[in-house]
Amino acid sequence: MQSQVSRTNSRLLGCAKYKYTSFVCRGKGGFFVVLRASLWYNQLDNSEFVEENMDSQELYELAMKHIYGDGVSEDNDLAFKLLNQAHEMGHIEATYNLGICYHYGFGTSIDLAKAFELYLESANAGYGKGMELVGRFYNRGIHVERNREQAKFWLAKAICSSDTDAVEEAKKELSVDV
Repeated sequence: MQSQVSRTNSRLLGCAKYKYTSFVCRGKGGFFVVLRASLWYNQLDNSEFVEENMDSQELYELAMKHIYGDGVSEDNDLAFKLLNQAHEMGHIEATYNLGICYHYGFGTSIDLAKAFELYLESANAGYGKGMELVGRFYNRGIHVERNREQAKFWLAKAICSSDTDAVEEAKKELSVDV
């Protein structure tokens, strides 16, 4: 019984420390608070609290920190696991970024079929970058049969999205006639 209570307390403490780190990283703390939060975060064992105590946005944010090594160690395997969990909870940006992992082999093996499936899922949910990549796959015949009409459809949708990066990249891709 003591061991179970200790593990529960450890998970709750870990979750509290992560939430504190998130609070600080969102710009609500000063330099010393960030340093303290970083030290707390680096002492955590992620596997003990991630699945049970974090919502999809927290999982996504932590995954992105591990992808870029933002205040934590760069760890594509852990980032992949966290993105997968956030995706399963319905987080659209996590779905798109999980597609990136499959596309380039970050934390997993390259699987263009899975990447396209995830990009398409995020595009159908209205995510501009997903629309742009679906259009690019169709325009260049990446894993799917080249289809200029489908490419134009998805790239036009990306251009109408609110994501400025997707708009810019979609405009460039429309001018490419492979």
